[in-house]
Order: sequence, then structure tokens, then C-alpha cells
Amino acid sequence: MLMRSPSLWSHVALSDLPFWCITSEEHNCIGNCYIRYRVRVKQFFAFLKELRPILRSLEFKFDIGESADGFLQPLENLIDKANTKELRYASMNWKETPMRPFWADMSRNVQCDEVVQKHRMRQRLFVSFFDLFTQQCPKLETLVVPFDWSDRSVDSLLRLQNLRSVVLEKYFVFQKLCQDLMDKVLLGLPLLQRLMLEVWTPSGHGLVFFSLVSKTIEYLDVSQSRGFYLKAVHMPRLKTLRIARHPWNGPLVLADRINVPCLYDVLAEGAPNLEKINEHYLESNWREGKYKTLEEVLKNVCSCKSHKSGWAM
Repeated sequence: MLMRSPSLWSHVALSDLPFWCITSEEHNCIGNCYIRYRVRVKQFFAFLKELRPILRSLEFKFDIGESADGFLQPLENLIDKANTKELRYASMNWKETPMRPFWADMSRNVQCDEVVQKHRMRQRLFVSFFDLFTQQCPKLETLVVPFDWSDRSVDSLLRLQNLRSVVLEKYFVFQKLCQDLMDKVLLGLPLLQRLMLEVWTPSGHGLVFFSLVSKTIEYLDVSQSRGFYLKAVHMPRLKTLRIARHPWNGPLVLADRINVPCLYDVLAEGAPNLEKINEHYLESNWREGKYKTLEEVLKNVCSCKSHKSGWAM
């Protein structure tokens, strides 16, 4: 039977499974439709597990920390039982289930400590899941994932030596990121060409400046990061940079108390082949001096004293 051919199911997008709402005068949607959605998802998981598909791409959006939904175990079974040796693309949102109704958690008062506890529990589950995933998918070339920046997750990520394009989204705003882990990732992926990095680090007195070093990256997007400031780059192949000025949280600090390096100096020194900043194509001699249009771009994205207006970080 054609539908049961493993090679037919090479592209699996679990996030595309529809959420059907029953429409009738007697129907009360609270909970009922979502329960049926969970049942359909798990039935599809069971089908795939039995089929053992030859996966080349995988997408899902499931909160693996929501024990009542129970999506983690079927995901682990799928990774374990399917043929993932040829998997090239994976987009894995493990921190939320968009189909989950917003009223699902409104039946009780949720305390702040409980929210933090749940975030940490979900993180621990991801660390174990990601360890399994990276062992089973050695040929992965593109990865999109919320990332927790734990030592173990970084080690797991470095198993994927064929990665060429990586999107590391923010998981939790209170997750600390240190320079050593950043270096480990950038230097440990020898084929990486495209990187989108979303990290939220403290501004103010907790401000951390980062150096980015890579011999292979050609496209870098840090425009979704907050409180993320560059002190140096060494990226000889970098052609495109997307960046924005988004201060994040921390003590209120006067801008003149912190000396943020000028983005122009950082790029002129460490990105000699840069061609584009956001939507602006650089003039060929941009490293010889700033020109009017480039100055306007820098005023929007650079946080040094010369380009940032306003008194607070």
C-alpha cells in the first residue's frame, strides 16, 4: 500500500496538523476540541512509529513540559524508531504548543515561583531529548530550535558537524550566556554559514560584551537579541549582518557610565568582506570612513556614545 511506504513520509510537519473546532449549538469548546486534537496527534505518532519513515525533514511545535498533554514520549519514540540518518532539516519548538487554548491554565492561580520551576523542568527535559536527537541525526544541515545554552546542550549541538544553517532562539530570559559557550559553538561547527542568534542578556551594570569568531559564517542575524553588545568580531567571510538596538533588563544606568564599542569600528576591524547591514548595501570603500547614509544606519543600531541618543541604557 503506497500510503505505508516509509520513503513517502520523508517530510513530517507535525505542527501542520489542523485544530478542528466542533460547531454545534450544544458544543462547549473549553477543553473538548483540544482533547480531540491531542488524540489525533498521538494517533499520527503511533502511525509513524509503526511505519518507521525515512525522515529528511521534521517540524513540530509541542510543549514537552506539559505532562497532561504527553507529547514528549511520542517524540522520543519517533526519533528512536524512525530512520533519521538522512535527516537534513529540523525545526523544533519544544517550549510551547500554539494549539493549546489560552484558557487551559486559567482554572487555577499560577504563582511566579511555579512558572520558573516549570521553565526549569522543561529545560531539563529538553537537555535529555536534544541529547537523544543529536545522536540519531548526524547529517543534519539546518536546525531551528529554542536553545537553553547549558553545557550539555552545547556539547550535544557540537555533534552536528554538518550544520550549515542554525537558528538559536531564546528559551528563558534569565538564562546566563558566557563567552566560553559562545566560542565553543562558533568554533565547533566547521561548516556553519548562516546563524540567527536570539539571546536576552542583562543591560545596565550586568552588561556583557561579546566577541564573535568564525571563519565560515557569511550571514549573521542578531536583530532579535536584547542587551546583546559586540566588542569584537573576527568573521572574514561575513557578508550580511542583521542587527537592532534592543536594551534588555537590569539596573537603570546612565549611558555615559558604560563605554559601548562603536559598531562601525568593530565591523571595520573584523568583517572586511561585509556587504550589507540590515537593508543597507555598503559602499565599496566603507572601511575607509563613515559616509552619511551609513551614519544614519549606525544611529539606529549602534549603542556607542556617538550614535545613541538618550540618557539611559
